[in-house]
Amino acid sequence: MLHMEEKTSIILSHRREGMSIREIARHNGMSRKTVRKYLREFEREAGPSPTEREVDDYLLTRPKYDSSGRVRRVMTDEVRRRIDGFIARNRENVAAGLHKQQMRKLDMWRRLQDDGVRIAYSTVCQYVRALEVAPKPQEKPAKAYIRQDYEPGFRCEFDWGVLTLWIGGVRTRLLMAVFTLDHSNMRKAYLFSREDTLALMEAHRNCFRELGGTPRVMAYDNMRTAVKKFLGRDREHTDALLRMEVHYCFTPHFCNPRSGWEKGKVERSVEYIRRRAFSFEVRFDSLDAAQIHLAKVCDRLNSEASNMSAEEKRLRIQADLEALRPLDHGDIGCFEQRLYRVGKYSTITVDGVHYSVPDRLVGSQVAVKLYSERIVVLYGRDKVATHARSRRSGDWVIDLMHYLGTFLRKPAALGRSVALQQVHPSVAALYREHFRDCPRNFIELLVFTRDNNLAYTDIVRAAESLSTRGLQRLSSEQIQAQMISAEGHMQSTADIAATNVPDPQQAEIESSASHTLDMLSSFMEYTRASQAD
Repeated sequence: MLHMEEKTSIILSHRREGMSIREIARHNGMSRKTVRKYLREFEREAGPSPTEREVDDYLLTRPKYDSSGRVRRVMTDEVRRRIDGFIARNRENVAAGLHKQQMRKLDMWRRLQDDGVRIAYSTVCQYVRALEVAPKPQEKPAKAYIRQDYEPGFRCEFDWGVLTLWIGGVRTRLLMAVFTLDHSNMRKAYLFSREDTLALMEAHRNCFRELGGTPRVMAYDNMRTAVKKFLGRDREHTDALLRMEVHYCFTPHFCNPRSGWEKGKVERSVEYIRRRAFSFEVRFDSLDAAQIHLAKVCDRLNSEASNMSAEEKRLRIQADLEALRPLDHGDIGCFEQRLYRVGKYSTITVDGVHYSVPDRLVGSQVAVKLYSERIVVLYGRDKVATHARSRRSGDWVIDLMHYLGTFLRKPAALGRSVALQQVHPSVAALYREHFRDCPRNFIELLVFTRDNNLAYTDIVRAAESLSTRGLQRLSSEQIQAQMISAEGHMQSTADIAATNVPDPQQAEIESSASHTLDMLSSFMEYTRASQAD
């Protein structure tokens, strides 16, 4: 098919320059049949003796093509089904209140490209537009903006974004801290459960640690975690921001109220990262899993071409990182420290939430380091407890290991205790199946686990190993013996791997250890029966 310029050249050469069909074909490098075809088409449309105006009107008329017989080669039923699924996911997000986590046409096209579907972006747009009823846009007065240009490592913008995910099956409202370097448009983002000063400090610490340095200027809006109050046109900084200014040696810059365009790069980044990361994937097993997914998305965005080529972006990011101020003083301490008195339930109450500590500390005063997502309890210089922070007022966060001394004196209290309800599910199931009638033996098993620096997973693994060998009823002594055997085998294997020395007798040793374990278990059962008689 010829372009409009070539058709125009054929017609003008024949009419105005008097060139023959053979001469036009030789001059343009095409077939005489092609030249003859377009000349006859012109005569049929314009008549045998058209005027110059009629010739110009014909040449300026856009050609019409009959596309009724065309067959869609790329927009197959499978591709349509995939796009329909994206649109259905957007409807689900809207129904769930996730209005800001919808996929745009560009996101749908990118996802198809990632899955190996070679389709044009315009084709996706055409199909989606045919399905959606777009509201009539409201006319807004036009505004002019002044484009800025910053040298490498000079300025970084920060902002918060709100999103909703299902963490462990529970709908959770999260905050996303986003950083954008102005020179390279490099993006970093981190998830938190609250927008408070501890989260602000941890976000900056994590970002500067990843970047390996700090910019000269940090741009913020007038968020409450950075601005304590307004003093005319000036602002009084919060204690957290003052600490970061001194430690990381940057200068904060605040936008005018309701002037988000003054840090437009990060405003755009919040919306863009939220769509790319969480418009389709919204369910994760844990907050850490969601953060790992978010970090991968940011790394991918930082390597993609955007308003610049991928190579130019890589060079700009490299220039940014090399120009950052080095971290001379290491990481900032992102915590608050408070003193609490341990209550009669061997718990401390932090912001309306009860956290357990070892029962030997009832009535004592302990120091608590509050982080954004966890708390650490100190007694003197010893760390005695660590808990993930809960944001539900009135909640009880209990560690069963903290009450073993009390349970040894009151074993019957174990069955309906909150501590047992919050223990590892497999451990609770083990108690209900094998130790419901003898809770003291179960407590002694936990004491053995604690004293030997083992974990709940070691108990579960030992119980599963014994069950696979056909034992119907498990005792505390059997599980302890299996844990000892497994621990010794793991240490032996680690030593062999470290020295890289092959052990041809390993199978014989394992067989002998298993036989010894069987004999030891039988002896323990016989001893317990004799004591019972």
